[in-house]
Amino acid sequence: MGYPSSLNIIAEYAINKEIKLNAKTVIGLGDKLFAHYRKNIQLAFKCKIHETYGSSEGFQIGFQSDLDYMYVYSPQVYLELLDDKNNPVKEGQIGNVVVTRLDNKNMPLIRYKLGDLAIMLPRNKFPSNRKYNFPLIERVIVQKNKKGITIYFIPDKSLQKDVLVNVKEKLQKIILDDDFNIVFKKVTSIQGTKSGKPQIIESHIR
Repeated sequence: MGYPSSLNIIAEYAINKEIKLNAKTVIGLGDKLFAHYRKNIQLAFKCKIHETYGSSEGFQIGFQSDLDYMYVYSPQVYLELLDDKNNPVKEGQIGNVVVTRLDNKNMPLIRYKLGDLAIMLPRNKFPSNRKYNFPLIERVIVQKNKKGITIYFIPDKSLQKDVLVNVKEKLQKIILDDDFNIVFKKVTSIQGTKSGKPQIIESHIR
């Protein structure tokens, strides 16, 4: 169990050094499980990795089990997807993630807007054979910014110009909004937080 970005580093090292690993399952949490992370991790650990979706405020929102989709962990959280006017969106449409934790009586968070986007899988597309009778999340887009995103990067000597173009195109497909502004900024260093932990995504949404 760990951050997919960290598990990917372990996986790449094991693959390059031809180290044999064997696990029953791997669980990714805390950051995004990208497709190339999944490929490396499953190749190195010789098992499937299950993605989870939660927040640092104590919400376990979604998890993978027997399906590629994520189950909503409805015993703990009530999940709503709303438009920018706080109206519910239809299943299959993208909406703002708003959550209410159901089992925290000491510090309740009610209709808490995370700043993420998600799409619920329409019920008529639910697989008939599934392990849990929970709603299903089709896709999660993390850390929404209403205007755009700035990606800071440290280039190496082999960086080609078309790499940034390809990255932008792939992000645009995930975000599903051609007007969403993606800016790349070349830097020589990226500072960590006061705790020393790297901040992979920083949100300035208010």
